[in-house]
Amino acid sequence: MKKFQFLKAGEEIKEYHALHAYVEEHYQEGKTNYLFVDEVQMCPKFELAINSLYSKGKYDIYVTGSDAFLLSADLATLFTGRYIEIHVFPFSFQEYCQYYDDISDKDKLFDEYAIKGGLAGSYAYRTEKDRTNYINEVYETIVTRDLVQKYTLPDTLVLQRLSEFLMDNISNLTVVFFPVGNQEYNIAPDFV
Repeated sequence: MKKFQFLKAGEEIKEYHALHAYVEEHYQEGKTNYLFVDEVQMCPKFELAINSLYSKGKYDIYVTGSDAFLLSADLATLFTGRYIEIHVFPFSFQEYCQYYDDISDKDKLFDEYAIKGGLAGSYAYRTEKDRTNYINEVYETIVTRDLVQKYTLPDTLVLQRLSEFLMDNISNLTVVFFPVGNQEYNIAPDFV
């Protein structure tokens, strides 16, 4: 039976030297050492620590994050083929039914799924308001914070309007042209 030791580090390891030192200090000889680093993008130059730890061959390493920084092209550059990317998607209706396997009425489940959606994190909230707040926070994190920071976008209003427009027109052939304030933006199809 494998035993796990969960170590929760805080602000002090948001620097790659400190991350490396923290992991090495907690290494246990003669055991399989799994390293899970969540929200790794919060540590600038994390790849230097992770590559160094990987090269020692002592760790089974798993890195997660929600930042746009962790796109495939970036990972390929940072880890040069030493990674496996696992995509995490919202629940499909079938997975939703499996999650709520105590409810046998598929019509009721579909109605609920159409309202709640597939973001499993929102299922923990009991009120519609709390679920909506959670989904809004996920959206804000991905669109507003992650993309704006990654690409240093100067005009967040355009990104916000564009994403709202695309969500409203899902599965439609789309050409984007809309006014923002006193300006009009015509966004080329290859941009979208």
